[in-house]
Amino acid sequence: MLRDAGMAPVFVSCVRRAGTASQRLWRSVVTVRRVSILALGVALALGLAACGGGGTATTTTTATTAAGDAASVTEAVVAALATDIGETSPFDAASAGCVALGAIDAVGLDRMVSVTAAAAADAGLGDPTLIFGQMTDGEIPLMMTVVEGCVDIDSAVPAVIEIFGFTTDVAVCAGPALVADGFGETIMEAFVVGSDPTIVTGFNAAFVDALAGPCADATRLLLVDDLVIYGVSTESATCAADAFGEADNFAEVVTVWMGIPDETVDTTAINDQMTQALIDCLTDDELVALGIDTGAETTVTTTTQP
Repeated sequence: MLRDAGMAPVFVSCVRRAGTASQRLWRSVVTVRRVSILALGVALALGLAACGGGGTATTTTTATTAAGDAASVTEAVVAALATDIGETSPFDAASAGCVALGAIDAVGLDRMVSVTAAAAADAGLGDPTLIFGQMTDGEIPLMMTVVEGCVDIDSAVPAVIEIFGFTTDVAVCAGPALVADGFGETIMEAFVVGSDPTIVTGFNAAFVDALAGPCADATRLLLVDDLVIYGVSTESATCAADAFGEADNFAEVVTVWMGIPDETVDTTAINDQMTQALIDCLTDDELVALGIDTGAETTVTTTTQP
């Protein structure tokens, strides 16, 4: 039996892995360093808000306040979107600044001041969900339209998948497949807003089809990586991954291994199948490390003293 903690990773709304390669998480609070390119995004906001002619003292004061608020919003959005997340973030200061200005236009400056101020209390560097996760159901589509207008979805989706903890090989293969199937926005929304893509109709099937189909080789290497993280040798891990990959029901194996919800899959049977493959390929010590009980009886020999 596979141990409960980790061997069957669960998809939830997180941005990155939580500690191990086998936990594919779509949303989390990430602590990462802030990039120095924030100034560019702030300059974009200041330049746009400052445009216009002269006026009364009241008008000038109002414009100055608005410019300051826009700059503050842009700084917060750039910090959340363009902070270096493993050097794979699909946003740079310019595109993040574009999102900030688009958000101000879409939902209003006051609203963006409110959500960025609330996120600041939670130190939202590198975690856009702390800002955009506050959006209402009516505001989210507006925000995603803004996002899609500021980045190249074809290149952004693989980058986001890699941020979620998948290998580069899986990301560059599965990303275009998901975009082609119409789930590019779903992935971007998971990253920006923190929504759970697995509840979107058709997403799980499309993702598994990619992993078990055109991306099968990359997926097998991913399984090797997962096992090695748990202390399994590369040789043993490769043996097990090959056994999984050569099975006629590799898609179902991937579904259970990744913890992807699918009521049509017999989870117990697949777990038994995977466990047997691991027993066939791994050493006793490696099986113990994975928490797998082989069911073998232990013979205890006693010696009678004359």
